[in-house]
Amino acid sequence: MSTAALSRAAARSSLEQVLVGFVGIVHLLTGAGTLLTPVWFFQNIGTFAPYNRHYEGDLGAFQLGLGAALLLAARRPVRQRLLIGAAALGNLAHALNHTYDALIIHAPLGYWLRDTAPLYLFTAVIALLATGWLGRAERD
Repeated sequence: MSTAALSRAAARSSLEQVLVGFVGIVHLLTGAGTLLTPVWFFQNIGTFAPYNRHYEGDLGAFQLGLGAALLLAARRPVRQRLLIGAAALGNLAHALNHTYDALIIHAPLGYWLRDTAPLYLFTAVIALLATGWLGRAERD
C-alpha cells in the first residue's frame, strides 16, 4: 500500500472516529442531563408534558449506555458497524416519534425545522457511518 493510500485510510478512519465519538458524546450528555438533572432537562430541552421523573431517569439510563457504547465503538468504527447501525435505528425511532407529535399538533414549519429536521439529519449521519459510506466516498 502506498504512503498516499495509507494517509487517505488514516484520514478516513479519523473522520469516522471523530463522528462516532461526537454522536457518543451527544448521547452521553443527553443521558447525564436526563438522569442527573431531570427537572432542568424537562424545563429546558425535553419540554413534553407531563413531567415524570421516573421516565426522565429511564431515558437517561439508556442514553448513557448508548453513549458509552458509541464512545467505545469510536476506537474502531469499521469493526462496530452493527452497533452503530443499532444506534441509527434508535435515532430513527426517536425522529419518527417527533414526527408523530408534530403531525398531531399540526406543527408549523418552524417547529419542523427546529425540532424534527435536526433529528433526521443526525440519524442520517449515523446511518452513513454504520454503512461505511463516508469511508467509501473518501476513497472514490
